[in-house]
Amino acid sequence: MKKYCEWMVFAILVISGAGEVFAADMLKEIRLNSQRGPLAMKDGEVVVVTQKDRSAFVFDAWNDPPPKGSMVTFRFKIESEENKGISYRFSANLKDGGSPNFLKIKKNLRGQKELQCEYSAVWDYDKQELSSAPKFSVMLWKKGAYKLSSFDYSYKKYVEGDTIYPNLNKTVSLEDEKIMFTGTKYVDRSSTHIEVSRFRKALFALSVEELNFSPTMARTTSGIVLKIFTDSPQVMLSWGVEAQYPGSVLDFGLVLDGVLQEKHFAARVTERKSPFSFTFETKAEKGRPRLCEITYPTHANPYLLGVKLNEGYDLSKPPRSNKKVYVAIGDSITHGTGQKGATHRTYAWQFAHKNNLELFNLAVGGGKVPLKVGEMLEDWTYINLVTILIGFNDCMGGGRSVDEYYRAYTKLLSEISLNHPEAKIVCISPTYPLDVKSKETGVHLNEFRKVVVKVVGENNAKGNANVYFLRGELLTSNNKGLHFSQEEAENFAEKLSQEIALRAILDYSFVTEGAVLAGKTD
Repeated sequence: MKKYCEWMVFAILVISGAGEVFAADMLKEIRLNSQRGPLAMKDGEVVVVTQKDRSAFVFDAWNDPPPKGSMVTFRFKIESEENKGISYRFSANLKDGGSPNFLKIKKNLRGQKELQCEYSAVWDYDKQELSSAPKFSVMLWKKGAYKLSSFDYSYKKYVEGDTIYPNLNKTVSLEDEKIMFTGTKYVDRSSTHIEVSRFRKALFALSVEELNFSPTMARTTSGIVLKIFTDSPQVMLSWGVEAQYPGSVLDFGLVLDGVLQEKHFAARVTERKSPFSFTFETKAEKGRPRLCEITYPTHANPYLLGVKLNEGYDLSKPPRSNKKVYVAIGDSITHGTGQKGATHRTYAWQFAHKNNLELFNLAVGGGKVPLKVGEMLEDWTYINLVTILIGFNDCMGGGRSVDEYYRAYTKLLSEISLNHPEAKIVCISPTYPLDVKSKETGVHLNEFRKVVVKVVGENNAKGNANVYFLRGELLTSNNKGLHFSQEEAENFAEKLSQEIALRAILDYSFVTEGAVLAGKTD
């Protein structure tokens, strides 16, 4: 195989900028994994022949690793006759173990039939020393012949420039209270981890019957946000996760200075405790910190294991928030089922974001009217707004009667008003589907919708003008199923915003059972 490799003599890759450029040696070896096909010459090109799917070959370069402070660059082009999947991976190991922290990576992928790549990496120019030459592997996803050409591999001595970030080796103590959270009153902070919860820990020891929701499902983190105020250009976050729902997606959103970014970070839970990390750029400048908010996933319980910043940077105390407090109570619709595991896609978060509110999402998938949640709200100093969207499971799951739903709903409102008499409480009747009946009782869901109207009317008649009614099915375009898609959640948040704004201006109160249309009274 080496005689074919002698055909490929590397050109020196000239990289602009300061620094000494080193010539690359002749390619040491191109080798395929065991039981894979050979290299061959065809029309002056190197051809890789694979005998089965998922074949890989690896480029080895120098006998010795590049020196500390190197910028290594690969360039190559590979083509297939048909539209076959091609991917690649860069790997390197440090003398003291682990993998290098790359300071700069450039990737250029184009198509799947023809893959052209330029890949550059810089590791810690002061401390990180490689134990062996880097390897560059290419995966070929379909058997057949692939043409390899235009390959070169070189390095230069790295001199720090404006576009290269300092190393991510500034570790922040997890006991530093400048690491802050919203969406939770319950933070368990130690030197090894930070665990956050939406509910009192004492509730997790209760049964489903006592809570009217699953304590396991309640341990998930929908609506919780990690807040970091820093001028570090990059931040690395390390996580563990209690995977109550193996196979569910953990999707962390990124908000910089109040603006939701397109970039987000998703991982799939495959084990009960699966450590993982991700790094994001803050686009901050030295001495000018930015507020970085990481939204937690909806259907898992991750805990923070570490925070790293670029060397020479630190955390600052976040500016004081003037947001009003919003509590969302409900079942899976409010919890976020249907939005691919992401808090930032739920209607509750989008509504809060649109209206500059601090969200506490206390909804639990599969839940019924949660009286314990009403009692728990005594832990809040103040609450400005509460929305309640619950009733589908009361009707359809377990055969709860209309009277039981009425008594529970009435008591929930009483608990909330007792703890927070100034809070505005918006009661939303169950949304779609419209024409459904309980298999256990035969009662139509409309009977439960009428209960919401009745309870709101009774509260208004007793002088509680802070309780409002909204007809749920008029707030959504989802007429096919129970859970919202991402688009439907966004639409619901927008319509809810409009209705809340309307009542803030007109101060509507609902005093009769005929008040069934959102925004109107009889």
